[in-house]
Amino acid sequence: MDRRAALLMAAVLVMAPVGYLRADDEPSFFSDPRVSQELQRAQELARRAATHLLESLHRLEQTVPRYGLPYLDESGNIVIPRRPAPPLPPAEPGTERI
Repeated sequence: MDRRAALLMAAVLVMAPVGYLRADDEPSFFSDPRVSQELQRAQELARRAATHLLESLHRLEQTVPRYGLPYLDESGNIVIPRRPAPPLPPAEPGTERI
């Protein structure tokens, strides 16, 4: 996991109320089992959304062109070199790369 993704995940965890970060075997804050179940569903949806968000941010980072530091060439032109794209990770079995 790169630094930006780790920082984003840390921000998500810091913003979550402490009661939501309990282990599954600990008692819930709520005595009503329906409320506890809804809270667990909400946690799972939030976890999935955070994972999807991190994957989307990683894809965005991979698709945005990368540039090096600008410099002046012999003619006085400002040159902004494009860095090579990082290699793509291997495709998962059963998926097709576009």
